[in-house]
Amino acid sequence: MRIKAIRKLRNIKQCELAKQANISQPALSNIESGKRNPSISTIKRIAQILNCSVYELFEDDGDLRC
Repeated sequence: MRIKAIRKLRNIKQCELAKQANISQPALSNIESGKRNPSISTIKRIAQILNCSVYELFEDDGDLRC
């Protein structure tokens, strides 16, 4: 999952994204590191905040297009 890469591309701090997505910062950290699987609703909220599609969050780590 490419949440961290896209978040950094958007210059959004982890704590800011977590707050907007209504999850804790440690939970987001675990999602970004692959230690935790987010719910579908959380993935949708994160994609909306990052202005990306859900698909783009799961693409290979090639070029970031969003």
